[in-house]
Order: sequence, then structure tokens, then C-alpha cells
Amino acid sequence: MEELAVSPSDMIFGGNTQGVIQFVTQSCSNDYVLQLRERIRSFLEIVNANEEIAKKRSKFSYDRNTKPVSYKEGELPLIGKHLQAKFFGPYVIEKHIGELDYVVRTPPTDVSRGELFMSTFLKSTLLE
Repeated sequence: MEELAVSPSDMIFGGNTQGVIQFVTQSCSNDYVLQLRERIRSFLEIVNANEEIAKKRSKFSYDRNTKPVSYKEGELPLIGKHLQAKFFGPYVIEKHIGELDYVVRTPPTDVSRGELFMSTFLKSTLLE
């Protein structure tokens, strides 16, 4: 294209075309752009405030139906697999680690499951 000294846009459209940015900067005044930016900022503040309210409302609604679960050392819960309704056990809880984690004594042949389990994978039994 250097030989012709004409851009492909000039050859196709017969002249220099304006992009969106050039069109906006030439046709709009600076005041309009500043006002638009300010309106967008104010809308974002409103949206962020409403999002925080919605998050708190959702958390309250979720937490209302939950029951805190805790196990003591020596209890015999069942262990569930991830995203399955099957539970295995009962196994003995050896230690409580952190808020939700428990060390559970599993059989030596059962190497595929580790010893550290989150409380969401445990289900209490009546065998205690």
C-alpha cells in the first residue's frame, strides 16, 4: 500500500472514515463528556450500594436456615464424598482443627480418602 499512498479504507469508502472516538470528540463538547462521566460515576455508586444491600439480605436469608455443626473428639460421624449422596463409616474423630476441619481416623486400606475432612463432608449418626 505504500506504493499507492492510499489507505485501504480510502480505496473502499472513497475517503477518510471517522472512528467512534473521533466522531465523539469532534461532535460533542467537553462539558457533555464530563457530565456523562459524572453521571456514570454516580450510577456506579448507587449500583455498588444496592449490591451490598442485596449481598447482606442474601446472607441473612441463607444463614437463617443453617444450623451450626460441631463434633467432639471420639464422636462417630459418617463421611460423604463430594457431590454424592453416599456416606461411609462411621469413623472416629481424632482432632478438631480450625473452625470447620476435623482429623478423622480412617482404615489403613482406605488410602484414597485423606484424614482431614471439612465439617460439610461429615454427617452425625445415632451410634455415638
